[in-house]
Amino acid sequence: KNDGITDIELITGGFPCQPYSRAGKRKASFDDRDMAPEFVRLVEDVKPTFAIGENVQGFVDVGLVPFLDDLEKVGYYTQALSIPSCAVGLPSVERHIWTISTPNEERCKRISERAIQIITDMQGKFQGSDSRIPDRWNLPKARVCGAGEGVAGRMDRLEQIGNSIPPQVVKIIGKAINLELKPKP
Repeated sequence: KNDGITDIELITGGFPCQPYSRAGKRKASFDDRDMAPEFVRLVEDVKPTFAIGENVQGFVDVGLVPFLDDLEKVGYYTQALSIPSCAVGLPSVERHIWTISTPNEERCKRISERAIQIITDMQGKFQGSDSRIPDRWNLPKARVCGAGEGVAGRMDRLEQIGNSIPPQVVKIIGKAINLELKPKP
């Protein structure tokens, strides 16, 4: 339980991708490493104004619907967005699934629409796309370039970082939330 913690505005997190990754066995809720239910439990216990979740694209196939159902059962509306890292200017073609949850359905839709608009407005500010054309950025062997992305040391295992959470996307979702919270003129 929340042990008396109150007035939490935002929680954000990416739970382990191994149960959902297309590179693994994709056992989803049958995998001991599945932490999606713990994310939902945290949302239920803390009751934040906003919750932002992240996982790999494979989550859509084997975990997203039960996750959305569980959040709905605890009173949260959720919008899921597929946002590739390159949409925020990172040299990566990885897609991430981002969920934005709030207890207010209309607010949830508006925040998602604002986040998409912010990303759309950025399109002219960087080169590249998520077309998976490898020479687009002359990518190194690793699928993600670790320099400047805020990735902790020793994370580059197996010569690739994998699907570390790009904080740049969280920042954009945060901007969308701030726009929603601004007083209307």
